[in-house]
Amino acid sequence: MVQNCDGENYVILSKNEHVCEMVKYEPQKMNDIILRAPYIHVMEKTSNGTPKVFVFDSADKSLCHIFSKFTGEKNRYQCLGCRECLQKSKGIFTIYLCKDENGEYFVQMKNNQKHVCQPRKYEPEKYEATKCEKYFYYRNEKFPNSVNVAIFDSNDSTFCYPFSYQKALNNFRCSNCRKLKKKYSITFPKIDENGKEYFIHDPKKHICKPIKISSIQKTSKFILLERKDIVFNEKANTKEAKIDDTRILKLPNFEFRQSKNGKHDGKLVIFDTNDKSLCYEYYFVTRIKCFICLNCQKKKHRVTAKVHLNNETNEKFIELSNDEHVCEPKKFFKTNYKK
Repeated sequence: MVQNCDGENYVILSKNEHVCEMVKYEPQKMNDIILRAPYIHVMEKTSNGTPKVFVFDSADKSLCHIFSKFTGEKNRYQCLGCRECLQKSKGIFTIYLCKDENGEYFVQMKNNQKHVCQPRKYEPEKYEATKCEKYFYYRNEKFPNSVNVAIFDSNDSTFCYPFSYQKALNNFRCSNCRKLKKKYSITFPKIDENGKEYFIHDPKKHICKPIKISSIQKTSKFILLERKDIVFNEKANTKEAKIDDTRILKLPNFEFRQSKNGKHDGKLVIFDTNDKSLCYEYYFVTRIKCFICLNCQKKKHRVTAKVHLNNETNEKFIELSNDEHVCEPKKFFKTNYKK
């Protein structure tokens, strides 16, 4: 595509003839904008496992807006810059990532949206997946059901980052970052085309320092584990995609409170959708690992709520069950307890 002296665009075709068949022309909807390469760049594999889409600034291709996949959505992406500027999800610039009949990516968006953020410098290397194949599994003798993995430091193979396996979330959390009140998790190990297992690990996301491997191995409670002896709940990886978006609640539509027995986050308060002065109270049941509505339970009807963690934002969100309440919401009273 070129432009003449009058500012009109026109197209110059190559001399090569098509060898493919023509496809049916489908006019673009008036309220939609469609972008394709080179105006977009799709990064399927990233350091945190969540795909990214870079949409380049029309005036300066060194600048872009970065979009990340919505939790629980197949092809809906939200602008990371807008999300940082806004406290609520309303108003965040969103796009849909699609594929055409040739398998090529394109982006579809509404033309009435506006960014509240400024474009960022195009630096895809910040999000590139870091493949790590050097690690070992181990266990503390005191905790016979625990599984830990030590990821070797890329700069010094005598040092490592220790991670503990979280069965409920099917990921690994850095043990030392956790002690420093920082949540850094890595996803379940992946398999490459040669059948070799590896982790996606980004050392820059740690606030802790790597520790000596010998400090782990030389303790009397150290037990080295073989991969064949470890069973992970692999189905948990696909759970996020199966969550119905209509059943998801995000802050500030819920809050955690202290239960009557003094357990932090033992009580979940979910506000009524029509009247925020009313709420439903849920209590955590360890046996089924989710919250249940106590008043519905008294009526022999179970309404549950599960807590999930967005690994990218470290924000909690709630997945509601399909069952509706048979109890009436209660009056919401504010408390000084915060978590």
